[in-house]
Amino acid sequence: MIVKNMEHEIELKLLAPNNAGEVIEKSFLPFLDGKYVKETFELSNYYFDTPDRILRKNDIGLRIRGNGQNFEQTLKTAGTSVGGLHQRPEFNVQLANRDGDSEIIPDLALFESTAWPQDFDVESTQTQLSTLFLTRFIRTSYCLDLPRACQVEMVWDRGLITANGQSKVICEIELELKKGQTEDLFDLARLLLSFMYLSIGKDSKAARGYRLADLMSVQKPQLDLGILKTHNKLHNCQFIQLAEQSLDCLQYYLDSLAITYSRVSVREFIACLSGLESLFEQFGKYNSSDVFASILLRIKTLHEDISKLYSELEKQSNDKVYETKISELLFQSKTTQLQLDIVQLVIEENWQPLSIN
Repeated sequence: MIVKNMEHEIELKLLAPNNAGEVIEKSFLPFLDGKYVKETFELSNYYFDTPDRILRKNDIGLRIRGNGQNFEQTLKTAGTSVGGLHQRPEFNVQLANRDGDSEIIPDLALFESTAWPQDFDVESTQTQLSTLFLTRFIRTSYCLDLPRACQVEMVWDRGLITANGQSKVICEIELELKKGQTEDLFDLARLLLSFMYLSIGKDSKAARGYRLADLMSVQKPQLDLGILKTHNKLHNCQFIQLAEQSLDCLQYYLDSLAITYSRVSVREFIACLSGLESLFEQFGKYNSSDVFASILLRIKTLHEDISKLYSELEKQSNDKVYETKISELLFQSKTTQLQLDIVQLVIEENWQPLSIN
């Protein structure tokens, strides 16, 4: 058994098209300014919890990952997630090799005591654990050595999440910062976006697995911009909170429209954009940076374009033509680029620049 020290995982998750691997190999990597090492392997991940979901309630993820006969158990504790950027403490323990017939079950006692919330009953939890869902996918990993002493692991995963006899497709790219600044991660994501359309992956594989296991739908995020009417000047923390909520709402409606087109979703997306524009206009009175101005201009442009398109749609009884036009407007790289730029701005405004040395 090998116990790793607690790691702080900083990664961007992006949902990818089916041909992502071909684009990466033939277009992205030849253009990249840097060296890389490539590996491809199959992974099986078993996720565990108790019948009353005590781990989920404490924002804890517990899995065992298998690669051949090698197994590692991982504990991910409460962290932060802003518009596809995930930062969570992670504890890993390498398990002894086992044959295919032995039962796969984690041993919670192997994790250091500091991994658990205060007063968490580890022993009781251990006795109630069972496999909740599993993921199986092929992972192609590219360890990138980039300028400015930056190291990023870029992985392309494709496979399935399975629970309750049902499955959901996995097709995503993750960028995990190994060394460098968070800015490096966003720069790499922007470069990827110039080669293919990618959308924000807000939910982890575990979050999607829990929904499938518990037959839950995605909950609509709450957004209350009433404070904009009652406060002439927003505090930094208020701006950050509202920007994060707005990002969640934007992604919720984009995801909804990608699955099922509806006029209601378009209207609510426009309302969310309108609120985001008002938020940036109000906070922008005290932030004159070029980055802030650029983001505000792009929010306004997108808001105006989709509002005009929707006004034309309201005059029609047939949605098909405008469904296509709205999709062409929303589902393109510059929309994802706007979201990523807002995420980066939120992080910078939070005065907590993230880095790994």
